Amino acid sequence: MQSHLSENQAEMAWVRQLHPDCRQYWETYKKYGLWNDRTVMAHCVWSDERERAAMKDAGVTVVHCADSNQNLCSGVAPVRGMLDEGVKVALGSDIAGGDHLDLFDVTASVRASKARRMMDDWSTPFLTVAEGWYLATSAGAEFFGEQPGFAAGNSLHAIVLADDTLPQPRTLTPAGGWNGRCTAVRRGRTGSLVCRKKNLCEAVRKLSARVWNIKNAAVFDNLPKTAALFLHFIAVAAYSIGSVGITAR
Repeated sequence: MQSHLSENQAEMAWVRQLHPDCRQYWETYKKYGLWNDRTVMAHCVWSDERERAAMKDAGVTVVHCADSNQNLCSGVAPVRGMLDEGVKVALGSDIAGGDHLDLFDVTASVRASKARRMMDDWSTPFLTVAEGWYLATSAGAEFFGEQPGFAAGNSLHAIVLADDTLPQPRTLTPAGGWNGRCTAVRRGRTGSLVCRKKNLCEAVRKLSARVWNIKNAAVFDNLPKTAALFLHFIAVAAYSIGSVGITAR
């Protein structure tokens, strides 16, 4: 049996109105005999410790639909807490609340765990890429009786990624350089300079001297503070990749 559980606050309030005899949402399923290891509950965004403990004890499987939860502003499910507590969790798409049907794409939705980490005052570790793949594959297959991973006797479930036919971009290295272009506006004059300097401030000063035909660095010192900081920032950003390519206007 598959249904929803504690997806958002409005839904939970409605369930309390419909079932005033039940203390929590999950108890509405239990009283009808629908709370067991054959039960799949989507979302569980607002499931507290008591509800999560009930899921673990009954063997209920949670289906985490992070894309849908974000698209509908439902919240961020405490998946890390569920896993640490021994609750079974798999990954779901929840079309059309979610915007991806292919679980290969849905796997990226585990990035929502980083938002949960911030909500928990940085005390909750986010989900790793490996955990995301597990939730999208073996965790869901386990509900249907499959053993996790590449168990003996199981059919091979794999995705082959062949990138040999894809266009290969040029590798960016400090030796090869990078002709990035950053633009700044100043006095309506145009000039350009490609430079590679250890001292970034000196590089910007020399750029200013060339553009405005000034023999010293006074122009940099006289720039408004925000403009000077901007020039310094773009120089740092570009230099960190390789060459500094700047066009000043």
